[in-house]
Amino acid sequence: MQLKAVFLFIFFVISCFKSFAQESNVILHTENEKAKQLFFKALDFQRGRRFDLAMQSLEDALKKDEKFEEAYNLLIKDYEMFGFKEKLKKLYDQVLKYLPESQLAAKAYLNLAEAQFENNELAMAQENVEKSAKFSNKDMALKVKALQLLQNVKFVRGEAGNIPETLEIEPLNPELNKFQLQYFPAMTADENFLIFTARQGTHDMYDENIYVSKKQNQKWGSPQPISPSINSKDNEGTSSINADARFLVFTKCGSPEGQGSCDIFMAERVGNVWNAPKPIGMINSPYWDSHPSISADGRRLFFTSARPGGQGKMDIWCAEKDTNSKWQVPYNLGPTINTPFDEETPFLHANGQTLYFASDGHPGFGKVDLFYTYKVGKNWEKPKNLGKVINTSKDESALFITASGKTGLFCIEERRDRELISSEIRMFRIPASFKNGPSCTFLAGTIFDAVSKQRIQANIELVNRETGKVEFSIESDKEFGSYTAVIQQSTKYAMFVSRPGYLFQSYVVDMDSLLSPEVGFKKDVYLEPIRAGASIVLNNLFFESGQSDLLPASVLELKKVGRLMSLNPTIKIEISGHTDNVGKDADNQILSQKRALAVVENLTRQGIVKIRLMAVGQGETKPLNDNADEDKRLINRRIEFKVL
Repeated sequence: MQLKAVFLFIFFVISCFKSFAQESNVILHTENEKAKQLFFKALDFQRGRRFDLAMQSLEDALKKDEKFEEAYNLLIKDYEMFGFKEKLKKLYDQVLKYLPESQLAAKAYLNLAEAQFENNELAMAQENVEKSAKFSNKDMALKVKALQLLQNVKFVRGEAGNIPETLEIEPLNPELNKFQLQYFPAMTADENFLIFTARQGTHDMYDENIYVSKKQNQKWGSPQPISPSINSKDNEGTSSINADARFLVFTKCGSPEGQGSCDIFMAERVGNVWNAPKPIGMINSPYWDSHPSISADGRRLFFTSARPGGQGKMDIWCAEKDTNSKWQVPYNLGPTINTPFDEETPFLHANGQTLYFASDGHPGFGKVDLFYTYKVGKNWEKPKNLGKVINTSKDESALFITASGKTGLFCIEERRDRELISSEIRMFRIPASFKNGPSCTFLAGTIFDAVSKQRIQANIELVNRETGKVEFSIESDKEFGSYTAVIQQSTKYAMFVSRPGYLFQSYVVDMDSLLSPEVGFKKDVYLEPIRAGASIVLNNLFFESGQSDLLPASVLELKKVGRLMSLNPTIKIEISGHTDNVGKDADNQILSQKRALAVVENLTRQGIVKIRLMAVGQGETKPLNDNADEDKRLINRRIEFKVL
């Protein structure tokens, strides 16, 4: 506890008892006059800041009357304030002996149960915390605290947690833990860029800043300040990045640009330069807002806020961007996740469906534990405790799980008498048996102009072929044309890359078919400017073998073609069908013509006039390769789009 806070607390205690003693109708629960005199003498010593003498007087008063409740109460406060744990324990033992059914006894039982809980003496802890709850009916705050501990005791007695005890936890490279305090780690999807908050010391005189480290040849480099446009003389911390670290969100407190005590700021990186950060006006409030976690595509933001309208003190909230990339009004995640207590430090995994967070309201191993929940449809599942390997009777927070789901990072703190003296980032390897949602890999590359070969900015969308939902949407870097997208295991995607004035490109993306998903997948894209002769293959059109009816999975691509035609009303196009060399030439010619006509008919139903459309069947006459195997024949079976 800081010195200033100690004196404020002392002043509060003295003031309360000074006014208490001066009331003419004050009743002290003792008949012993000597004990009363010693009690008021203790108050005088406290007013003179002679706390050693004050505590001695209170101890003497209790020798005169072992049931002197007010003396116990004041002495307990003094012992707690100065961290006299052993003396406090003995004092609580006296309370239980002489005042076994008092409000003070309720507090004593709770204190005893907390110590037993930390020592894993669970049966005794449950017995004593139940007594505390029973005798604390006149003190609702104490009763709530007792019931909170009781749920934790029952949880630990009944459940062992979900992470195996064989979890390997190790410190990161010492170079990354060179500060006295470092916390809130985050990585890019390719696990080559690490960002965290650090400060050289615990005192407020030390500035809190954001640092980055880059991996080269499988080794982390020395951490460097992220950028002079972001770090300042004020504190910047609790940061989060999207999949390729082009969007940074972080907390800044006391800024004249903000709305409250702490606010969430965002900065964008263009090329190698970070733009000046700005507060996110729609998300921030006049209340405490912090702990942001941005989704892999930068379109959702989870954060902690103390604003009204929640379930408890600090709650987890979420804001989303609309189709015009504007942040919408945040919403509370509701009572499934938020409790009447504190939920904080949310982290949304790259899969976009698994949310990790810290809480002292859900059943756990004591104080603040780490939990996870999984989103099914529009609803979050009941949170689960991460288990006793990570969670202890101390505070745990700031968890990060890599996109691959194989490595985790979290912060472990060391405290002395409740005061933080150091913290470091630790890493753990996640065993195969531990699954909190689908694992992911990354898809990265560069977007080029197919004619000039210049790097360009374009929109990249990954659409779930089964649901038709856009699951990832981002624009490539304005300067480098680079992008990083995240794809999930067991999900088939239609990938679309588009830019006004260009033909879009489409691909089929499936993590399960990648040879080495753990190292990601590279996909450079060349966009054709709209001009006569420009053509593309429509890779997300599907037919049954030997049939010409379009399958439902083709709808996504057909809508993209229709929109392209609508946005460019002067162009005319040729839709050509192509087959492999299996079967008779004449049959293949007819099949390719029917498939091209099926696409044209769909476009006319979308409102594209027929005069702008031409269907051509090429059969097997224009193969892209030699049809030597099924993979090559699959490439030859295609529909092409050509500008006339």
